[in-house]
Amino acid sequence: MIAIKIKTKNDFSGNPRRGWLIIDASAQVVGWFDEDYGNWADSENPYRDIASQSGESISVEPAEYKRIRKRALARRAGGF
Repeated sequence: MIAIKIKTKNDFSGNPRRGWLIIDASAQVVGWFDEDYGNWADSENPYRDIASQSGESISVEPAEYKRIRKRALARRAGGF
């Protein structure tokens, strides 16, 4: 599996908008997690080790970030 950090500008309140897209060997999305103020260090997060080894990061516009996040969460939940 590979983790790709997706990031965009902070929201209107100054909160960061960063997340990790987790992709398996067949290029299928298998997970997503937001990099909020505490989620990154959550020992229960099954993707933490994968993400900590990745240096990949992509900067996108806010609308694209929302679209990627929404689609990744839908796939993880069994959506399209």
